[in-house]
Amino acid sequence: MFWICSCQASISLLPTRPGRSTMAASLSPQQLHCFLASTSGVMTDPDAPSPSDPTLREYLHWIITDIPATTSASFGRELVSYESPRPTIGIHRFIFVLFKQIGRQTVYPPSSRINFNTRNFARSNSLGLPVAAVYFNAQKETAGRRR
Repeated sequence: MFWICSCQASISLLPTRPGRSTMAASLSPQQLHCFLASTSGVMTDPDAPSPSDPTLREYLHWIITDIPATTSASFGRELVSYESPRPTIGIHRFIFVLFKQIGRQTVYPPSSRINFNTRNFARSNSLGLPVAAVYFNAQKETAGRRR
């Protein structure tokens, strides 16, 4: 996945194994201010359980916090363990949002994965506006395409 953050830096997030990922950034000295503090990432599915009837909206798949500005996300603290996307019906959007934190260990876990609200979570943990976001689509493979 690639995205452009608010400071126009190119960022990539590459899953390496469940619960771990590698985050790489190419930053100029002027863009470094965007990532001086620790960051938190939130991954959700706003289409759960189905896009036509998203009664579990947003379903929380992952929260990683305390990602140091000078290293990869593998050095972050997994607040809510990674749950891989497994849509049961239809095409689902999976959204990953990156927030700047005010300090380390200042983000607290939500009470539930279902009916999670990214905006309320950011507000209650003083995360402010997102500094980067990306989404991808996924759908269940048909039985004929499985290996």
